[in-house]
Amino acid sequence: MNQNTTAPTVAVETLDDVPEHVLRGLPEDVRLFPSAVDKTRLGVWATKSILKGKKFGPFVGDKKKRSQVKSNVYMWEVYYPNLGWMCVDATDPEKGNWLRYINWARSGKEQNLFPLEINRTIYYKSLKPIAPGEELLVWYNGEDDPEIAAAIEEERASARSRRHSPKAKKGYWRWRWLRNVAGGANGYFGLTWAEEEECRGVGYTLVSMQIRCRLAH
Repeated sequence: MNQNTTAPTVAVETLDDVPEHVLRGLPEDVRLFPSAVDKTRLGVWATKSILKGKKFGPFVGDKKKRSQVKSNVYMWEVYYPNLGWMCVDATDPEKGNWLRYINWARSGKEQNLFPLEINRTIYYKSLKPIAPGEELLVWYNGEDDPEIAAAIEEERASARSRRHSPKAKKGYWRWRWLRNVAGGANGYFGLTWAEEEECRGVGYTLVSMQIRCRLAH
């Protein structure tokens, strides 16, 4: 006896399913259309030329333990020193942004983006020029791919440079100022004389005796 079986219905994403904040957050050089690699999902397509090395992000989602994540399609796992390994999960479209709709490449030939972790935040970076009409597709090759390894090292070097820049030092003194101003009305309470001079030198001033500051120009 023949037994008819009905295949389970697979939901197909449409633009009507996309939250308004995602559509508003789309960069001007991309749009959402049905994906070429997964017919059930939307994808992100270039509408203008995207240069090699362009960075997109950050990837946004709920921070969860791995055991709380139901699908690994829309998430990245990141290590936090105070929390351990946590997942940034964008399964719920309301919790994510437009990067949620970038699909996985099926091969290295298709891949035109790679993921990059900066300060425990995930970004995507273009591996090669992307022409209008191409779908943005990501894959994680680790650092085995020489080109990706070089791009990751370039980002690390750039991050090290920013940490030692005068602007970064100003940020440090701003932190010291905010931390110490609560301790005394004179503002520089708890800092050494040299630190006070440098803090004054970058223009931090007490405003209305509150714990806030501004950069004087």
